[in-house]
Amino acid sequence: MIDVNISMITKQYDNLGNEDIIEVLSNGKLYTKHDGIYVIYKEELEKNSAHVTTTIKISEKEILIKRFGLINSNMKFILDRETTTLYKTPQGIFNIKINTNKLDVKETDKNIEIEIDYNMEILGLFEGVNIIKIKVEKYK
Repeated sequence: MIDVNISMITKQYDNLGNEDIIEVLSNGKLYTKHDGIYVIYKEELEKNSAHVTTTIKISEKEILIKRFGLINSNMKFILDRETTTLYKTPQGIFNIKINTNKLDVKETDKNIEIEIDYNMEILGLFEGVNIIKIKVEKYK
């Protein structure tokens, strides 16, 4: 297991062109298994609130972002494919459709950079485009 710094920036654009930016900075662990690379970290949703554990699985043809804790979801990104997930929050359960337009992974000895561009529809509540940029930096 390798100690890592994680930076995740999500830009979300609704159908009216409004932009929302969410940034997460955390420390975590990276390890490799036969079926892919795993990055695991904890995220504090609000100061002094419950944590959410996030696992990012990077494999040859897909990225999986799984969150559990106060929020539970299992978002799968496969280029040019539609996937669905249930997004469970304290406010309720939401059905989400994801259509992945871009899935780019660049790996070096020092870091992994991921870019995911996808259309997202939260049935009845939201439609828009999300762009996630993830940088995983290995400790020196």
